Amino acid sequence: MIYKDKTSRKEYYENNKDKINAKRKKWRNMNLEKERLRNKKYRENNKDKIKNYYIKNKNRICKQKKEYYEINKQIRNKKKSKNTKDRRKLNKNFCISLRLRAHLFRAFDEYTKFGKNGKSDCYGINYSKIIEYLKPFPENLSKYHIDHIRPLCSFNFINQDGSPNFIEIKKAFAPENHQWLLAKDNLSKVGEDKKQSLRLKNKHSPL
Repeated sequence: MIYKDKTSRKEYYENNKDKINAKRKKWRNMNLEKERLRNKKYRENNKDKIKNYYIKNKNRICKQKKEYYEINKQIRNKKKSKNTKDRRKLNKNFCISLRLRAHLFRAFDEYTKFGKNGKSDCYGINYSKIIEYLKPFPENLSKYHIDHIRPLCSFNFINQDGSPNFIEIKKAFAPENHQWLLAKDNLSKVGEDKKQSLRLKNKHSPL
């Protein structure tokens, strides 16, 4: 197709947008590696041009990204949820890692005033070591909980001045303080731990 000027080219695109985009998409899918290398080469040869374009159009680009994210948020979340669900089924290490992270967030929400405000390794927590300690895994993970042998409610997560008690947090989430427990047994244990925690608080509370 030969265009007389830019206006003619733009008009042709507007009148045949779906057809052109479908053709481009088909070509990209058939030439993914070629497209990736071409884009990489362009970025390397035009770093200043790309940087200047971004600086000049920063507000418009950020606005477009935000609008795109809002429009596609539900689709992205569904896709992410499905990918996570599939990965949990196929990868036990990943599944256990998610459980451990959920334990940590719940503990900080319940036992601190500040919540989790740093990376896990800042608190001396190493998920990989915990996962290794918990091996071999039960055959059916859905029937088991990851239990803290010494209950989390027995640790002082915060110092008297309100700052995080890193020593206690590290002890609470040390690999050797974790074990597998059948879900029904763990739920029963959690109830007893909470009763014991309340008894201790009442015992030491001022009259």
